[in-house]
Amino acid sequence: MTPDVNVFLLDMDVNEAVTENADGSYSIFINARLNDDGQLKAYRHAMKHIESHDFEKYNVQIIENVAHSDTEPIPADKFLEKIEQIRKDRKRIQRQMKRYQKKIDFMERHGYDFYKIASDRYYYGE
Repeated sequence: MTPDVNVFLLDMDVNEAVTENADGSYSIFINARLNDDGQLKAYRHAMKHIESHDFEKYNVQIIENVAHSDTEPIPADKFLEKIEQIRKDRKRIQRQMKRYQKKIDFMERHGYDFYKIASDRYYYGE
């Protein structure tokens, strides 16, 4: 069953806000300064909170993560695998950055002027 929802357009500093009312209905406040598409997105976001029964939950981080995500939560072991892969990728990228920095330092020591070359390319093309 869909709960009763009241929608209000107001001039405010956030895109939307949702409150649960004492009678079990909900009020959605949407920023009137948003364009039509923005207001629709804000409404859908608010409705996702209502339909997910977020007002019965306590962890705001999980609520917002789920509300802003189009994917389903993953099992902890898969999450840990993803984190480990991200760490490996990060180390690989850091090693590559150090190699690039060594090349840049070498070139600068031997008179390569990165600023002049970049500005020439910007103003005169390749």
